Amino acid sequence: MRENKLKLAPDTFQSFTSISNIELNNSGELIALTATKPDIDGNIYRSRVNVVESETGELVFSTDEGRESTPVWVDDESLIYISHSNSDKDKKLKLVYWRRPSVRETLIELNKPVLGFRCVGNGLILALLRDPVDDQDPDYVYSDKIPIWFDAVGFVAGYRNRLYLIDHRSGYMEPLTSKDVNVVAFDYEPDRGIAALALSDDPERPYLAKIAVMDLDSGAIDYLANGESYYVENLSVKDNILAVKAHRLERGFATHLRLLLMDLDSGEVIAYESPKGRGLARRVYHDLRGPNASIPRVRIRGRNVYYLLSDGGRFTLYQYSIDSSEHKPVIDGDFVIDEFDVSQDQRVIAYIKTDPVNPAELYVFRDGVERQVTYFNKFLKRVYRFVKPERFVFEASDGELVEGWIMIPDGVEGERKIPAILNIHGGPKSKFGYTFMFEHQLLASNGYAVIYINPRGSDGYSEEFADIRGRYGTRDYEDLIEGVRYVVDRYRVIDPSRIGVTGISYGGFMTNWIITHTDIFKVAVSQNGISSWEAEFGTTDIGFYFVPDQIGGDVVRGRERLVEKSPIYYADRVSTPVLFIHSMNDYRCYIDQSLSFHTALKYLGKESAIALFREGSHTFGWVGKPRSRLKRYKLILDWFNRHLKA
Repeated sequence: MRENKLKLAPDTFQSFTSISNIELNNSGELIALTATKPDIDGNIYRSRVNVVESETGELVFSTDEGRESTPVWVDDESLIYISHSNSDKDKKLKLVYWRRPSVRETLIELNKPVLGFRCVGNGLILALLRDPVDDQDPDYVYSDKIPIWFDAVGFVAGYRNRLYLIDHRSGYMEPLTSKDVNVVAFDYEPDRGIAALALSDDPERPYLAKIAVMDLDSGAIDYLANGESYYVENLSVKDNILAVKAHRLERGFATHLRLLLMDLDSGEVIAYESPKGRGLARRVYHDLRGPNASIPRVRIRGRNVYYLLSDGGRFTLYQYSIDSSEHKPVIDGDFVIDEFDVSQDQRVIAYIKTDPVNPAELYVFRDGVERQVTYFNKFLKRVYRFVKPERFVFEASDGELVEGWIMIPDGVEGERKIPAILNIHGGPKSKFGYTFMFEHQLLASNGYAVIYINPRGSDGYSEEFADIRGRYGTRDYEDLIEGVRYVVDRYRVIDPSRIGVTGISYGGFMTNWIITHTDIFKVAVSQNGISSWEAEFGTTDIGFYFVPDQIGGDVVRGRERLVEKSPIYYADRVSTPVLFIHSMNDYRCYIDQSLSFHTALKYLGKESAIALFREGSHTFGWVGKPRSRLKRYKLILDWFNRHLKA
C-alpha cells in the first residue's frame, strides 16, 4: 500500500535546512555548525550558529539574531562567529565571542567582507578581508587590468584579498600582505607562529598562486617549492606539515586537484598525488548546499592526512598516511560528504552527509560507529515522497562506460507513458552523484522522469575522461544523446516524443548546442548558458583564460574554433521551443549569451522566450535570493508543463 504523502511544490525548498561550517573543538566533545534556511517572505536567508555535543547531539548553544555563521574555536570552551545585519543594505558585520555556558559579547565591527579568519590569541585575530586598494570614483569603475569583475563578488578592479592582524581590544588593524598580491587561501599554525598562504601576483593569471609561509612576528615571507605556481583551492597547516589542494594545470582546467604535502622543516614535497586517479575538488551537484557552505579543507592529524575524494557519483572521506604513503577509505559509500572535521586524537569525525533520498544532516563517526546527530529535515521525509534514483551504466559508441541515473515518479502503472527531462550539469568538470537534489525531486514529484548523466568532461573519473579541451559538442554531446536513447530503450515507461532538456552554465551551452544539432527534444530550458565563445572570452571573469584553454582559441588567434563551437551560429537549425533563464549579475556567463541567442531566434521566427532576473550571480538558482529561486522553479515547471503535458 502506497503511503499518502504530499507532492513537492516550487516553494517547498524553503522548508529545508542546510548545514555548513562544521568545526570540532580540540577534545572532539563539541561541534559548531551553521544552520541556514531560506525566508521567502523576508527574501533573505536566516542562519544561526549551533553548538552540539558530539556524543549525545544535545544542543549546547544557539544564536538568535538571524544571520550568524562561520564559527571558529578559540579553545575547547569558546568560539568566535560572524554576525551580519538583517538588512542587505547594511554591509557591516560583527565578530562575536561566545564562551560556555552563556558569555556572549561583540568583539569588533567591520565594514569589509570577511572571507575567513583564525584566532591567534591574546586578543588577536588573523582575518582575510576584501580590501579596497585604489580610490575609485563612485560613478564609474576604472581599471587597466582584467578581469574587472568576478562572479558572486562584483567589481574587483581596485580590490585585493589581504591578510590582516586585528586587535579586537583596541580595534587596530594591520595589513600583513601588500596591495600587489591577492591572498587566495590561508591558514594559521599557532605553535610556529606562522601563516600559510597561497599568493597570486599576476592579475591576468589569477588562477595561479605561489605557496608561502609568513612569520607573524617579523612579517617575513618564505616561498616554498622554489616559488613554483599552482592552481590552489585551499590549504591547511599543522605542526610541520602543509597540505594543499592544488595542481599544475597538467591538463589545463581539466586537471584533477591533487593532494600536495610539504614538510616545512626540510622544504621538501612529501606527496603530489591524485589518489585512484581521481581528484579532491567538490564538484558534485547539491542544490540545497546553501549560501554559507565552506570549501572542504584537508585535515592534518598527527602523521595522517584526511581529505574528500571525488570518485564516480561519490564524494567521500579518505586518509593518507605520511609514513606508509598509503591512501585508504575511512567513510565510503553511495553518498556525498559535503564537509568534515577530525578531532585531534582522531577518535571522532564529524561530517555533513547526504544521499539522493536523505537531505544533508550532521553525523559523527566515533570508534568505527556512525551516528546521526542532527534531524533538521526529518519531518520532511514523513510529509513528502522522495524518489530514489536508479543508477545505470551504458557503453558509449567508442567503448567507454558512462554513468547516469534516472528517477521514475511513484505510481506509474500499466501502459501509461510519461514525459522525461534530461538535466545537464555545468562545468563541464562538475558531476551528478549521490546527493539530494531538490530540483530533481520537484520534477519527479510533478510527474516527470528525470535523467541525469555524467558525460565526457565530467569530474569523478579519470583525467582523460574529463579532458574534452577543443572537443566541446562532440564526444560529450554524443554521450548525452546515446545515454537518452539507452534510457528510452530500457525504460519503456518514457514517452520518446515528450522529452525535454535543460542545464545551467556548461549545461546551458550544451542545451543550446543540442537544440541546434538535433530535434529529438520537444522543449528546452537554457539556464545561464553560453551561445557565443567570442562573447564569453571578452565579457566574463574567467573567459579570457578559460576559453583559450577549453576551446582552443581567442578572438584573434583561432577565432574560427570559437565560431565553430558557438551555438548562435546555428540558430537557423533550431526547431525546439526554448526558454532562456539568466541573471543580470552573472559575470561567469554574461547576460548577452542568452539575450543574443533569444534575439537571433525571434528574428528567425522561432519559438523562444526569455526570463532575465534583475539580480543574482551565476548560480542564483541555488544560492540567490529566495524569491528568485522560487520564481525560477515556477518558470521551469510552467514551461515544461506547457509543452510536455498540454
